[in-house]
Amino acid sequence: MRILCAVDGSHASQIALDAMGTLYGPHADEVIILHVVDTSPFRGLRAVGPTGRTRVAKARAALDRTASELLRRATGAVTTALHQSGSAPKATISSALMHGRPAAAITAQAERRAVDVIVLGSRRITDDRGFLLGSVARKVLAGNTRSVFVVKTPLSSRPQVVLAIDGSPPAHSAVCFLRRWPLPENAHLTVLSVVPPVLDELAATVLPLAKLAHLAKPAAERTKRLVAQTRESFLGQGAAVSGEVLDGRPGPVIIKYLEKAKADLVVMGSRGLTGEERFVLGSVAEDVVHHAPCSALIVKR
Repeated sequence: MRILCAVDGSHASQIALDAMGTLYGPHADEVIILHVVDTSPFRGLRAVGPTGRTRVAKARAALDRTASELLRRATGAVTTALHQSGSAPKATISSALMHGRPAAAITAQAERRAVDVIVLGSRRITDDRGFLLGSVARKVLAGNTRSVFVVKTPLSSRPQVVLAIDGSPPAHSAVCFLRRWPLPENAHLTVLSVVPPVLDELAATVLPLAKLAHLAKPAAERTKRLVAQTRESFLGQGAAVSGEVLDGRPGPVIIKYLEKAKADLVVMGSRGLTGEERFVLGSVAEDVVHHAPCSALIVKR
């Protein structure tokens, strides 16, 4: 597994490195630690005369020195995390310093290195619904074709992981990701699928309950089979896994379940556009990752 860890020296960044070591240290072949010096504040300052240009150059040099020290400390943190996971002899660690807009630079580096997953911490911003993602995490999620592990909170000693599926190709990709790189032995996996309403709210108020139940039955049965089959596939790998089928609008239902289950991580696939169009999150995955109270792994291929 090739992993790109984007770091910025924050507490959230340190939590992300620890989570990376816990979940993916045993699978890591290569870990790339990236820091991006945001040069946008310096744009438009080149035409301020020789003295101004000298000051800008000195400021950028100071930022580069700080960034180099940050990368040195992050390399030490990753080495410690990999040692704790027992994978230090296997994984190689390198660091990279880039300049530019952070989200764009992270995306470019991930594509150039052909990484399997991008790992980054997210400073949580509260609103009436809970926690939102920071702007860099949002842009990285929306702007690249690589899987992204957004770490919001530290993992518990026995990580509770929820795999949200719906039978779609992106959901199958998420299943394959977890089967290719299994969770730690002490983790518990819940396979969750939500049966969406078969009719809109207005129609549901007109039809009798018996008719509504009849219409919903095929979808409910398909969902139960999907969860049971997926659960069996993980049981075959020796994982601790349970299944859960719920009803309602998928996004809000998944978020509510994550809160109730005190989940550490939600794993989902995400639909994307092909060709030259930009890869974007599907509406359910976008809603969940932005408002989930826990970390999120969005599998994109």
